[in-house]
Amino acid sequence: MIAEHRYTVFASDLVRSRQFYENRLGCTLSELDENGFVATRDGLRVEVEGGAVRRKFSKKWLAEAGLYITLVVDDFDAMLAELKERDAPFLDDVTELGDGRRVTGIADPDGVLYVFREA
Repeated sequence: MIAEHRYTVFASDLVRSRQFYENRLGCTLSELDENGFVATRDGLRVEVEGGAVRRKFSKKWLAEAGLYITLVVDDFDAMLAELKERDAPFLDDVTELGDGRRVTGIADPDGVLYVFREA
């Protein structure tokens, strides 16, 4: 049985990544070491480490994503409003799934996709 989950993403620019996770995603940051940090918010915990090579992005951003993370949110409207207020870089408009739930997504500076799905 899995008691908890954590993941690490690699950043090509720690300054830009810090700005994204703190200012756009609304995470609290703590130092991991001189080469990274931990971003936490609600049930989300991401370790971000430096050293990645900067990627070029094309119109095939979804197929090129290195990691695709779905975050299920209880209050989709409140999360959407907060992300808009934080000037988050939305990938597309809000989409309604076949079951009526809504989704939207943003990407960190290195292309890690965060999809917010209505509970």
